[in-house]
Amino acid sequence: METKPDPAPAPASPAGEKKWWLDDPKNVKKLLKGFYSACAVVIVVGVFARHGHYELEEVPAFYAVYGFVGCTVIVLAARAARPFLMRGEDYYDR
Repeated sequence: METKPDPAPAPASPAGEKKWWLDDPKNVKKLLKGFYSACAVVIVVGVFARHGHYELEEVPAFYAVYGFVGCTVIVLAARAARPFLMRGEDYYDR
């Protein structure tokens, strides 16, 4: 079995520069594990604890599809509005 080499240590910060807690890769990994755990808990609770007001809300992944469609509509509307909202490069220089 091959052993992986230790990851390179975080580069030393320049003199006088404060080192933040996210500069340490171990802290970033802890934060990501926390986010993934929270997402897993939310998914599990969402699967087992549904109580929508309307029948459509009971459909699995309804809110994910609803959010995706809503975001797509916003992007397409912005694309359509761009030609008449666009200003020339020298608009503020005039």
